[in-house]
Amino acid sequence: MRKEGLLHGRDLKNGQGGIYDTVYLESENQEFLKIHPRKKKEASRSINTLDISGHVVQIGEVPDEIKNEK
Repeated sequence: MRKEGLLHGRDLKNGQGGIYDTVYLESENQEFLKIHPRKKKEASRSINTLDISGHVVQIGEVPDEIKNEK
């Protein structure tokens, strides 16, 4: 999309001038965001922890009153 001119990015360069990443600023890509709006991610409702082996274990859900405060 950048090559087509739909997205405008800023290249981050290392000391030798090589590009190692590209940053896309919201303020520079307003036209793109009008066409392709962001999708809201639903927050995870579960409470997870790790067991002694490092596996993810669900231990419960966030109560409604806590979810509504965020």
